[in-house]
Amino acid sequence: MATFDLSYFKEAPLKGVMGDVSIAPIHEFTAALANYPNTGDIYRVCTLAEGVKIINAALAADDLDGHATPTVTWHMYLYDGTTTLNIVGTAGVPSTVGQSTGVAYADQGDAIGFVTDSPDWILYVKCIAGPATDAAGSITPMLTVSPHLSGQGA
Repeated sequence: MATFDLSYFKEAPLKGVMGDVSIAPIHEFTAALANYPNTGDIYRVCTLAEGVKIINAALAADDLDGHATPTVTWHMYLYDGTTTLNIVGTAGVPSTVGQSTGVAYADQGDAIGFVTDSPDWILYVKCIAGPATDAAGSITPMLTVSPHLSGQGA
């Protein structure tokens, strides 16, 4: 088990878009995995500024497990040091994206629509179970956010 910082993690926190915008941008954080994922590996993707609303999210992955009965599973979530908000899969029921090439869309209601209340929120992707047979590839966490202006409602 190891923790890896994606290059985006060192950039300024995501703030969303201000101004007359009809659609929020999708932030894609593609990470070619330098090492095959192992059970428990954690990828810190990016930080979020205070007052950012989570609109939608997804996790795309290449086929990272070449075995006939693949085992690799993932959990994408927000965490502020105290609270975990699930986005794709959960620690107990992880996503099977990566067992073949595909996309897993946000399936957890606790993060979608959430507005960050501090600058401590970080987007994480965790490998819950490593692959039965390693295969080279990438994971791409995707997050759509917008600024939440006071008085807008949840």
